Amino acid sequence: MVLVAPALEGGYERSGILRWLATTPQGRRVGPWLARASYGLLARVLDAAWHDPELPDAATVAGYERPLGVRNWERAFWELTFAPKGGGLLDALPQLKVPVLYVTGDDDRIVPADGTKEAAKLTPGSTLVVVAECGHLPHEEKPQEFLAAIEAFLAQIDGARP
Repeated sequence: MVLVAPALEGGYERSGILRWLATTPQGRRVGPWLARASYGLLARVLDAAWHDPELPDAATVAGYERPLGVRNWERAFWELTFAPKGGGLLDALPQLKVPVLYVTGDDDRIVPADGTKEAAKLTPGSTLVVVAECGHLPHEEKPQEFLAAIEAFLAQIDGARP
Protein backbone atom coordinates (compact mmCIF):
# COMPACT_ATOMS: atom_id res chain seq x y z
CA MET A 1 0.00 0.00 0.00
CA VAL A 2 1.30 3.45 -0.91
CA LEU A 3 -0.08 6.43 1.00
CA VAL A 4 0.85 9.88 -0.29
CA ALA A 5 0.40 12.70 2.22
CA PRO A 6 -2.47 10.83 3.88
CA ALA A 7 -4.93 12.81 5.99
CA LEU A 8 -5.53 10.11 8.60
CA GLU A 9 -6.56 12.26 11.51
CA GLY A 10 -10.09 13.03 10.34
CA GLY A 11 -9.60 16.29 8.46
CA TYR A 12 -10.01 19.87 9.48
CA GLU A 13 -12.47 21.08 12.06
CA ARG A 14 -15.10 23.49 10.77
CA SER A 15 -16.17 26.50 12.80
CA GLY A 16 -19.29 26.06 14.92
CA ILE A 17 -21.48 28.33 12.80
CA LEU A 18 -20.51 26.59 9.56
CA ARG A 19 -21.07 23.17 11.12
CA TRP A 20 -24.49 24.32 12.30
CA LEU A 21 -25.32 25.91 8.93
CA ALA A 22 -24.40 22.71 7.10
CA THR A 23 -27.04 20.77 9.03
CA THR A 24 -29.96 23.10 8.32
CA PRO A 25 -32.24 23.04 5.26
CA GLN A 26 -31.16 26.63 4.58
CA GLY A 27 -27.52 25.55 4.72
CA ARG A 28 -28.12 22.90 2.11
CA ARG A 29 -29.50 25.60 -0.19
CA VAL A 30 -26.97 28.34 0.63
CA GLY A 31 -23.93 26.05 0.99
CA PRO A 32 -23.35 25.46 -2.72
CA TRP A 33 -23.57 29.21 -3.31
CA LEU A 34 -20.89 29.71 -0.63
CA ALA A 35 -18.76 27.08 -2.34
CA ARG A 36 -19.17 28.86 -5.69
CA ALA A 37 -18.28 32.18 -4.04
CA SER A 38 -15.05 30.63 -2.72
CA TYR A 39 -13.93 29.62 -6.24
CA GLY A 40 -11.15 32.22 -6.06
CA LEU A 41 -9.56 30.35 -3.16
CA LEU A 42 -8.37 27.66 -5.55
CA ALA A 43 -5.25 29.65 -6.43
CA ARG A 44 -4.36 29.97 -2.75
CA VAL A 45 -4.91 26.26 -2.14
CA LEU A 46 -2.69 25.39 -5.10
CA ASP A 47 -0.03 27.78 -3.84
CA ALA A 48 -0.16 26.04 -0.46
CA ALA A 49 0.04 22.60 -2.08
CA TRP A 50 3.40 23.25 -3.74
CA HIS A 51 6.71 24.01 -2.07
CA ASP A 52 7.50 26.17 -5.09
CA PRO A 53 4.25 27.84 -6.20
CA GLU A 54 5.92 28.83 -9.49
CA LEU A 55 6.17 25.19 -10.61
CA PRO A 56 2.62 24.40 -11.69
CA ASP A 57 2.27 25.47 -15.30
CA ALA A 58 -0.95 26.68 -16.92
CA ALA A 59 -1.91 23.15 -18.02
CA THR A 60 -1.56 21.83 -14.46
CA VAL A 61 -3.65 24.66 -13.03
CA ALA A 62 -6.25 24.10 -15.75
CA GLY A 63 -6.36 20.43 -14.78
CA TYR A 64 -7.23 21.34 -11.22
CA GLU A 65 -9.82 23.87 -12.38
CA ARG A 66 -11.50 21.48 -14.85
CA PRO A 67 -13.70 19.73 -12.22
CA LEU A 68 -15.02 23.14 -11.20
CA GLY A 69 -16.75 23.33 -14.58
CA VAL A 70 -18.80 20.20 -13.98
CA ARG A 71 -22.47 20.77 -13.33
CA ASN A 72 -23.25 20.85 -9.58
CA TRP A 73 -19.58 20.81 -8.52
CA GLU A 74 -20.45 23.29 -5.78
CA ARG A 75 -23.04 20.91 -4.25
CA ALA A 76 -20.51 18.07 -4.28
CA PHE A 77 -17.85 20.30 -2.72
CA TRP A 78 -20.24 21.46 0.02
CA GLU A 79 -21.31 17.91 0.81
CA LEU A 80 -17.72 16.64 0.87
CA THR A 81 -16.64 19.47 3.16
CA PHE A 82 -19.17 18.54 5.81
CA ALA A 83 -19.38 14.79 5.31
CA PRO A 84 -18.54 12.78 8.43
CA LYS A 85 -14.84 12.05 8.54
CA GLY A 86 -13.57 8.58 9.30
CA GLY A 87 -12.23 8.40 12.80
CA GLY A 88 -10.00 5.86 14.43
CA LEU A 89 -7.71 5.36 11.45
CA LEU A 90 -4.58 6.06 13.48
CA ASP A 91 -5.67 3.43 15.99
CA ALA A 92 -6.00 0.86 13.18
CA LEU A 93 -2.50 1.39 11.73
CA PRO A 94 -0.73 -1.02 14.13
CA GLN A 95 -3.00 -3.79 12.82
CA LEU A 96 -1.94 -3.47 9.17
CA LYS A 97 -0.41 -6.66 7.80
CA VAL A 98 0.62 -5.37 4.36
CA PRO A 99 3.76 -3.46 3.40
CA VAL A 100 3.09 0.28 3.59
CA LEU A 101 5.03 3.14 2.02
CA TYR A 102 4.31 6.63 3.28
CA VAL A 103 5.44 9.50 1.05
CA THR A 104 5.23 13.13 2.13
CA GLY A 105 6.83 16.42 1.24
CA ASP A 106 8.90 18.12 3.91
CA ASP A 107 6.97 21.36 3.27
CA ASP A 108 3.43 19.94 3.07
CA ARG A 109 1.13 22.72 4.28
CA ILE A 110 -2.08 20.81 3.49
CA VAL A 111 -1.36 17.61 5.46
CA PRO A 112 1.72 18.40 7.56
CA ALA A 113 4.59 15.92 7.28
CA ASP A 114 4.61 15.39 11.06
CA GLY A 115 1.25 13.60 10.82
CA THR A 116 2.57 11.29 8.11
CA LYS A 117 5.72 10.61 10.15
CA GLU A 118 3.57 9.72 13.16
CA ALA A 119 1.44 7.38 11.04
CA ALA A 120 4.58 5.64 9.77
CA LYS A 121 5.78 5.13 13.36
CA LEU A 122 2.45 3.50 14.21
CA THR A 123 2.56 1.13 11.21
CA PRO A 124 4.72 -1.96 11.78
CA GLY A 125 7.44 -2.40 9.17
CA SER A 126 6.38 0.62 7.16
CA THR A 127 8.69 2.72 5.03
CA LEU A 128 8.69 6.51 5.19
CA VAL A 129 10.05 8.77 2.47
CA VAL A 130 10.13 12.52 3.08
CA VAL A 131 10.81 14.34 -0.16
CA ALA A 132 12.96 17.44 0.34
CA GLU A 133 11.78 20.86 -0.84
CA CYS A 134 8.38 19.44 -1.68
CA GLY A 135 4.81 20.27 -0.74
CA HIS A 136 1.61 18.22 -0.70
CA LEU A 137 1.99 16.78 -4.21
CA PRO A 138 5.29 14.87 -4.38
CA HIS A 139 4.06 12.87 -7.38
CA GLU A 140 3.67 16.14 -9.32
CA GLU A 141 6.27 18.42 -7.80
CA LYS A 142 9.11 15.89 -7.58
CA PRO A 143 8.07 13.01 -9.88
CA GLN A 144 11.58 11.52 -10.21
CA GLU A 145 12.05 11.31 -6.44
CA PHE A 146 8.50 9.97 -6.06
CA LEU A 147 9.05 7.22 -8.66
CA ALA A 148 12.41 6.34 -7.10
CA ALA A 149 10.68 5.88 -3.74
CA ILE A 150 8.02 3.64 -5.30
CA GLU A 151 10.62 1.58 -7.17
CA ALA A 152 12.77 1.13 -4.06
CA PHE A 153 9.70 0.11 -2.05
CA LEU A 154 8.62 -2.44 -4.68
CA ALA A 155 12.17 -3.84 -4.85
CA GLN A 156 12.18 -4.13 -1.05
CA ILE A 157 8.87 -6.01 -1.12
CA ASP A 158 9.99 -8.26 -3.96
CA GLY A 159 13.27 -9.01 -2.16
CA ALA A 160 11.36 -9.99 0.99
CA ARG A 161 9.31 -12.67 -0.79
CA PRO A 162 10.28 -16.27 -0.09
